[in-house]
Amino acid sequence: DWIQKAGSVEMNCQFQLRLGMWQESMAESGNATHHFLERLGPALLLRHGNQTTTLEPHSIEMMREFDHSIAPIICEHKDRNPFIPSTALSGEESSLILLMVANSVEYLFRFWPFFVHKVLWADSLAFRIAIWIGELPVGIAETFTDECRA
Repeated sequence: DWIQKAGSVEMNCQFQLRLGMWQESMAESGNATHHFLERLGPALLLRHGNQTTTLEPHSIEMMREFDHSIAPIICEHKDRNPFIPSTALSGEESSLILLMVANSVEYLFRFWPFFVHKVLWADSLAFRIAIWIGELPVGIAETFTDECRA
């Protein structure tokens, strides 16, 4: 069983995506409320334990610090996208899970559009979605072909 070969992996983690689009904000000034658009870049928000970490592609030092401070971690995507209708007939979450692997957050941001595409695709099918961040243990890495690791 591959999970027994994983060793110590933190699994108490959830992730959210910020796609990097415009967000409407409000500010109050006196008796008036002003609406304006604010550009937000892409981000990966990780909730693990009692801590929330926001990682962005321009914060390279923070990403590297995060990568070196954790053992491998599996984070599950819990927030379904309400703008994408699920194709699951029952409307319930699938028993299937898409598990993606990235050896570092920096690597993940290099392929950000592809990662977001996979998350949105799996979300549209009501799959559970998880990402393994960190190096694969040798016992697991040896069970996959080079094509699977690409």
